[in-house]
Amino acid sequence: MLEAAPSLSVSAVGLGDEEAMARLVEFYGPRLKWKRHVDDMAWEYSQCDMAVGSPGTATWERACIGLPSGLVATASNQIPILRDLERQGFCRYLGAAWEFDEPKFVRLFKDFLQDKASLAATRALGLSSVDGLGAQRIVQKLFSEGVGDD
Repeated sequence: MLEAAPSLSVSAVGLGDEEAMARLVEFYGPRLKWKRHVDDMAWEYSQCDMAVGSPGTATWERACIGLPSGLVATASNQIPILRDLERQGFCRYLGAAWEFDEPKFVRLFKDFLQDKASLAATRALGLSSVDGLGAQRIVQKLFSEGVGDD
């Protein structure tokens, strides 16, 4: 994929085949950085212009900081959700992991990466829709209703 975008640098975080990742890091040199684990994913996200990943809680973390995301379904129940999120402008759906087609993936990814208006709209929608204060609101609601009082 890096061949399709010569100026692209990739930061990858997560578990993976260590030998395969080491070969990729060696092949791509400084254009590919890989970490198995990080303690501050928000900081990692803040260093990126775009993310590619799977859906879940991270979808909302990325939206909260305005990080446009291309998402890959890792379970069949995620597909209708991802299509709906794409329709609303929260992400770009890049397909199902079990149907991975490299040329199609590269085309979809490249289209999203080059669509500056879509990237900007996705960024703005995330920032305006997800403020990151949900846990604080839940705690306030619990205390205001006296939950836990005996």
